[in-house]
Amino acid sequence: MEGPDITLRVQENGEIYTDMYRKETSVNALLHSSSSHPPSTIRAIPIGQFLRARRICASDSSFERQAVDLGERFRQRGYSRRTVKRGYLRAKHTRRNDLLVERDKTKAMAWENQPRFISTFNHRWEEMRRIFDKHWSVLTTDLMLRDCLSTRPLMTARRSNNIKDLLVHSHYVAKTQDPFKAGKQKSGFFPCGDCLACRNMVRSSTFTSSDGTREFKIKEHITCSTTFVVYYATCTCKLIYIGLTSRELRVRVREHVRDIKAAKEVEFLEDLKPIPETFSETP
Repeated sequence: MEGPDITLRVQENGEIYTDMYRKETSVNALLHSSSSHPPSTIRAIPIGQFLRARRICASDSSFERQAVDLGERFRQRGYSRRTVKRGYLRAKHTRRNDLLVERDKTKAMAWENQPRFISTFNHRWEEMRRIFDKHWSVLTTDLMLRDCLSTRPLMTARRSNNIKDLLVHSHYVAKTQDPFKAGKQKSGFFPCGDCLACRNMVRSSTFTSSDGTREFKIKEHITCSTTFVVYYATCTCKLIYIGLTSRELRVRVREHVRDIKAAKEVEFLEDLKPIPETFSETP
């Protein structure tokens, strides 16, 4: 039986033999080495692909054969011999049985408490990395910041806009919008009602101050897909949380909902973020 990625064959002894499979019409669609991605991503792609081949190929001879083909395709896409060889050696010295078992997720959780610098990837990403490496020690000399800024933050790149994002736009019109009245949309927040975020948000054209004495009017037409939004969350204890997000509003709200649900498994309240901590203390 031949699938899009794996060939399965039952041997005479009843064991299942697996090997990689490529269609004759398949093209070399590996990401080009000159693509505008973080260097760490470019270096990690060969490692991931060789490990994938190691996991699929049932025999060492099969892996070696597929590795030769895979290495040639990487070199056609501009990858250096050193980068390709590093990926090959990483896979060769990894036991196949270790790749067939589920990864231990507890090891990955050790990185969660480490601070992160998250920004949209651009051509000055490596320059920002060098600035962090060179000057981060200056912050750690401050007596007030020393305890909370022990290690340099991990740098996480957010995908930047590509040509598709710039040229292609959705023709979808939300239920609350009239396609024949573009530019005359009502101001306020209009949840779609279908996503998890909107089920936890209230449709409104105004909001009040924390003491309830002043009322403010929302001047823009906002939906769950609106970006660069200042929002506030209320609790039954009348506390108000003010937040700001540059991403789509629904993405940030889903994160708050996830944190509130995960708060039940946290032993100490001081380890929680402000919103889940408040909801945990409120009966």
